[in-house]
Amino acid sequence: MEEIEIEYKTLLTKEQFSDILHRYPFPKEPVVQTNHYFETKNFALKQKAAALRIREIAGKYVITLKEAKTDHVLETHDTIDKETFIAWKNDQITFANASGDALKRLGIKAEELRYVGSLTTTRYSFTKADVTYCLDKSTYANQVDYELEIEEASPGEAKSIFDKIVTQSKVTNIVSETKIARFFKAIE
Repeated sequence: MEEIEIEYKTLLTKEQFSDILHRYPFPKEPVVQTNHYFETKNFALKQKAAALRIREIAGKYVITLKEAKTDHVLETHDTIDKETFIAWKNDQITFANASGDALKRLGIKAEELRYVGSLTTTRYSFTKADVTYCLDKSTYANQVDYELEIEEASPGEAKSIFDKIVTQSKVTNIVSETKIARFFKAIE
C-alpha cells in the first residue's frame, strides 16, 4: 500500500509539549510505538533520500519505506508477522510485497540491509477535518526529545494549523528533522 504524507514538524521543549498537550483535545492515554530502523553499510537508502523502518505497536508490525519527494513523502507499507519481524532484526531479511518492490526499484538488495537500532515514541494524536495532530515524546540512544507533527494526505490546512500552534506556544527555533535523521545523528 502506498500513501502520500504531507507533514509539518518541529522539536519542542518539554514545557511547550505540555502546553500544547493541555491546550488541544489530545487523548489522555498515548499510544507507544517503536520504530526499528534498517540501512545498508554504505547508507544507500539515505543517499536515495529514503528510509526504512518496521513500526511495532501493540504486537503488530508494519514495514514502511519512506521516499522524499519534492513536496511530500511517499510511504510504502506492508504488514508482517512477529516471526518475520524477528528475522529482520536478526539480519535475515526477506522482502515483502509493496515495500520489497519499491526497495528493488531503488536498487536495494535484501542482503545489504542491516538492523541499526530503535526509537520508542509515546504519541498523543487526534484527527480533525482530515488533519492529524501528533505530540511525540521519543527516546533513543540515551536521548529524549519532544516533537509536534501536523499531517495531512493532500494539501490543505495543515500548514496554517502548524503555524498557529507554534505561534501560540512561542516556538521560535523551528527544527524539522525526521525521527530517523535524529536517530542516526545520535548513534554516529
